[in-house]
Amino acid sequence: MKNNTLSGRYCFKNPRFKQIFRIMRISTFLLMVCVFCSYAGNAHSQNAKVSIRMNNVKLDKILNEIENQTDYLFIYNNQVDINKITSVKVKNEAVAQVLDKILSGTGINYELEGTHIILTTEAIKDLHAQQQAKTVTGTVTDVSGEPIIGANIRIKGTTTGTITDIDGNFSIEAEPQSVIEVSYIGYLTQETVINNQKSIRFLLKEDTKTLDEVVVIGYGVQKKADLTGSVANINTEKLNTQSNANIGQALQGKIAGVDIVSQGGAPGSGTRIMVRGIGTLNNASPLYIVDGMYMNSIDHINPMILPALTY
Repeated sequence: MKNNTLSGRYCFKNPRFKQIFRIMRISTFLLMVCVFCSYAGNAHSQNAKVSIRMNNVKLDKILNEIENQTDYLFIYNNQVDINKITSVKVKNEAVAQVLDKILSGTGINYELEGTHIILTTEAIKDLHAQQQAKTVTGTVTDVSGEPIIGANIRIKGTTTGTITDIDGNFSIEAEPQSVIEVSYIGYLTQETVINNQKSIRFLLKEDTKTLDEVVVIGYGVQKKADLTGSVANINTEKLNTQSNANIGQALQGKIAGVDIVSQGGAPGSGTRIMVRGIGTLNNASPLYIVDGMYMNSIDHINPMILPALTY
């Protein structure tokens, strides 16, 4: 009984398969020829030699002569000054060696890419390097070496910023020419140019001027450094934004953490002021001190003549 399955012998006897294999062999041969020609062309370009003798001519004329004698093509933009005057005298010398001579001291660099020669200037390279943003890390501590948590890290002149973590560390994306600004309440602001630094350590010093400022509180004056509670101030402009019958009405909605409730709807009825909210376990009634004197209520004081209120 004959075997009807496809076999290698059957495939090669079939004219259709013979044609397919012939096409594959031809395609493979052509591909190898193309690769060889490409390699040979690049090798020929890299080994190309020129003979030039020119005195006091513009650089572009020498470049044109190199293009005429070789397969090279120069590529550059208008920032490359090819009008510089130079001289060259070479005979059967490699193109790379000729370029080294004529471009020396001009600030122009070259790069061989196959049959292309790319010309660039130092300014273009420096600008490209400057515009490459990189990750900058750092640490913020005080003079005693303790990490400062929540310090503001900002790229000056931008909206890019971050804060330090529990260990005083931070990480931010910035360009080499950028300026990092570090600030924190009670400390002097510091800033530095990144340049080539990958890790920066900031040592913040206390702002003694700010800490020595005197704060007026209800029962006297005190330094900011000695304060243990929250102190805020409302001046007359913020207090009297509209007509009010008493101070309580003028303060409504202007003090955080203070509840002010009217004691009645009749004209002239007073207000009840509660500090720390209605649900506090302790006494929520405030202590009123006016010009150093204790008072039970301040409803009778005209809010228009009140210069400022501290709470």
